[in-house]
Amino acid sequence: MAKNLKLGGKPNGSTAWRTIKGSTLFYTDEDGIYEGVPSEVICSTSKTTTNKDGLIVTVEADTSAIDYSDDVDGALRNEDDGENFLFNSGWLGAEKPTDWNTGFAGGVISIESSINGGLISARRFQASSNRQTLYRDFDFVSGTTYFCSVLLEAVITPVSIQEIIFFNSTGTRTYFEDGVEVTGTTLLSMGKEYGAKFVATATATNQMRIGCGTAGNATGDVTISAPQLEIGEKRTSTIISPTGATGVRGKDQLTGIGREDLFNSVEGVLSFESSIFTDAGSNKEIMLYGDVDNFITAYYQSGFNRVTIRHKSSGVSAYLYTGTFDVTQRTSIAMYYNSNVLRIYKDGVLVDEDLSITPLANGAIQELRMKSHTGTNIFFGKIQELTVYKNIQSAVNDGLTYLQ
Repeated sequence: MAKNLKLGGKPNGSTAWRTIKGSTLFYTDEDGIYEGVPSEVICSTSKTTTNKDGLIVTVEADTSAIDYSDDVDGALRNEDDGENFLFNSGWLGAEKPTDWNTGFAGGVISIESSINGGLISARRFQASSNRQTLYRDFDFVSGTTYFCSVLLEAVITPVSIQEIIFFNSTGTRTYFEDGVEVTGTTLLSMGKEYGAKFVATATATNQMRIGCGTAGNATGDVTISAPQLEIGEKRTSTIISPTGATGVRGKDQLTGIGREDLFNSVEGVLSFESSIFTDAGSNKEIMLYGDVDNFITAYYQSGFNRVTIRHKSSGVSAYLYTGTFDVTQRTSIAMYYNSNVLRIYKDGVLVDEDLSITPLANGAIQELRMKSHTGTNIFFGKIQELTVYKNIQSAVNDGLTYLQ
């Protein structure tokens, strides 16, 4: 008998996230009683996330990361693998952390407890018309895009972004405040994340500087933590590197939920609230899967800034599209299907439909997965809630009244 699968949300009035191994998804019977559905999260390394108290904490390997950094109810965060090239990014050690060098013309560096938790320590940089920085030498490669970022914990005397992060190498620079592009002369505000994108135009070993007065002499008093240098165009989740080595994070993969008795292949609704980190790279898929010729998938289509629905039955495919939108922002998507009809809704509004699809056979859907039918196109992004309803009435009863 088909059930309503729910990932996230608030069954029985409480937050649904379970982060213990083997119990990430839920299903409900007609009486609204929720039970865990065995599933497996594969991630070869531990990682970090931001907990309900706003602190950076460790998540063990092969466990879901629930991120509360920008959502009070939390979001399941699936990320690709990554590497922080800065040794000892938690800044363990004395005022000059192990593995780091000091570059200064006067001023003071002091150790501070981090407001982001005990996994890292912060440094207070005080400079008066001079330079006070920590740096590491790094081998920049021409044509590569790097992103260096920090968490700003306190500001006594503000300076600009370009004075706390500086690539002392040849290339182009773009600056960001909480992920939004700004000018390099933007003054700092407490509690924000600051970063700089750097496209190297020369292959050379040069300094990656963090501090106060990184580009030139400055007057400022700022406290910084969690420096991160990685390949890409934005900061990923915090990677705390050990002393003497870079830090690495394995990619997250939520394996398929192979319980065919939970799914209704003849009628159903797939509804989710989510966002992705970037439109670049491969598609990011959420799929109701049977076999290579029978499935329904909702995927963020790479390079198009949209969600596409593909319904494939006995090898015959039908496609629907949302139209373009900012895929990095939280958006609600719902897809309804029955024996003839396929519809897609964005934020509660019908945006596309097909009234003559080839129906799936009863029992065709056997699995929920976050990857394509070929095992590629893994979903990397954040999911606030995902539900597979066994029929339209169940979805309407749960608040999706726009489906009526």
